[in-house]
Parts: sequence; C-alpha cells; structure tokens
Amino acid sequence: MEIGPGTEDLAVEEASDREEFSELLRALRARAGSPSLRTLEKETATAARPLVPLRRSSFAEVLQGQRFPQRAVLATFLHTCGVQGAEAQRWMRAWERLAPAYAPANRNEDDRAEQERAAEAVLEQVQTEAAEVVAQARRQAEHEAKQIRARALKEAQRIREQSSPEIGALPEGVEKQDRPARSGHVGAMFNLGRLLEQRGDTLMAAHWYEKAAEAEGG
Repeated sequence: MEIGPGTEDLAVEEASDREEFSELLRALRARAGSPSLRTLEKETATAARPLVPLRRSSFAEVLQGQRFPQRAVLATFLHTCGVQGAEAQRWMRAWERLAPAYAPANRNEDDRAEQERAAEAVLEQVQTEAAEVVAQARRQAEHEAKQIRARALKEAQRIREQSSPEIGALPEGVEKQDRPARSGHVGAMFNLGRLLEQRGDTLMAAHWYEKAAEAEGG
C-alpha cells in the first residue's frame, strides 16, 4: 500500500460527531492510495497488539459513519496509512474527545469482537481435533488392512502347500459371500476363503485369500 501524504490540513479537531469523523477517515484513505477493504483486511490480518485486524464488514460501517471506531481500530488504520508521531496523536485526541458519546456502543462492539474471537478459537480447535480423528481412523484402517493382507497371504500359502485340487464350482450356500466378494469387498473375499476352506475346497479358498491380499495391497 502506498504511504499517503500528511494530514495536517484535515481539521480532525473540529469533527463534532462520528459522521464528520468518518468523512476525515475517508479522506485519509484516499490520500493513502484508496486501498480496498479487502486489502486493509489482508494487510492487518496478522496485526499484533495493540493493533487489530480491520475486518471488512465492520470497518466499512466505520467509513460510512454508521459506527464509531474503537481506539485500536483507529490506531491500526492510521498506522497502515502511514500516519505516525504527532499527527497520529492529533487523530487520537480527536477520537478521545468524541468517544464518550459512543461509549455504550463501543462496549457492545468490544463484547461482540471478543465473542467472535472466542468462536474462531473454538472452531479452530474443533477443526484440529477433527483432523486428528480422521488421521487416527485412517491409520487404524491402514493397520487393519495390513493385518488382513498378511493373514490372507499366510492362509493362501498354507493351503497351497497342503493341497492341490482343481478350482471348481462354488459349493452351495456361499452365494451371500460370493457376490460382494466378486464386487471387490475385501472382507467378503476373506470370509469366502474361510467358508470354502471349511467345506474342503482348499484351492478355491486360497484363490480368494490371494484376491483379498491383492485388494488390500492396492
């Protein structure tokens, strides 16, 4: 943002209400290069105390004369526009003269701002916790998948070593596992392998154990 020229010619000490004060603020903004509200918000987003972020919606109301600025808001705006030293003090004295008339409204705004900050902090904490829950669930799922793959490979190898009958038709009664297994459901593949092994169709069982292991291995 460009640094604006001096504001000594702006009669801030003569402002009698927030509407006149807002006119002076608009003049200062123009002299600082007419930065957009989005730019002001972006440039002050990480402002450290005593400065504060200039939120677009609320600062727009300040510039329109609908809201009297909080002290920290004015200080931040002056700093961002390049008004410093004695000239900044002149603005702050004008603010101190007008502020008592708008004190109740300012207190309400302070309370609302504090509530917004608290809500943002809670939201950030919830998002962090949710991300950790998702990550933990993913790790658990990956761990279980590795276990299933290892078991399937082990069972397939054991059966291959013990028998060698030809793969034939599926025994009656395993259709419930057969359909989801053929659709790619890993758990069904493993269960189908176990059922077939129990019925004595060991080679077919090994076939489905291997399919389950391949599916888990990606």
